[in-house]
Amino acid sequence: MRAFFDTNVLVYCIDPVHPGKQGRSFEVQNVMAASRQGVISGQVLSEFANVAVGKLRAHISRERARTEVRRLAEMFPVVYVTPRVVDLAIEGVERFGFSYYDAQIWAAAKTAGCSFVLSEDFSDGFEADGVHFRDPFAEGFDPATSLA
Repeated sequence: MRAFFDTNVLVYCIDPVHPGKQGRSFEVQNVMAASRQGVISGQVLSEFANVAVGKLRAHISRERARTEVRRLAEMFPVVYVTPRVVDLAIEGVERFGFSYYDAQIWAAAKTAGCSFVLSEDFSDGFEADGVHFRDPFAEGFDPATSLA
């Protein structure tokens, strides 16, 4: 089943402050890339770059940030933020009470036909209109079996 990555899951791969989450981030990315089921969006790439050159600038060079953005874009299909995604995001704000940018994550995932959003920012197991939210850092989460 297709799974959409929220930015926070991907940022841990370059965050040396959280080595346990760093390892899990790489594990989940690799499983999803090997199965060709992972998806990201232009929003996620932008947020990733913003964190890399902002909050993590003491640990990550700009060149490494560029390399990581290219790596992610090569590993996963990129969903673009289209007028349809924006419209659906507004619906997500209304129906589910998401903040706008969280709603845009949900909308991009839904538009891409993803059954799951991988994020630690939503309640693990929450479901919104057929899209299930899973925390890949939760105890017992196995990327090979938890998304079936």
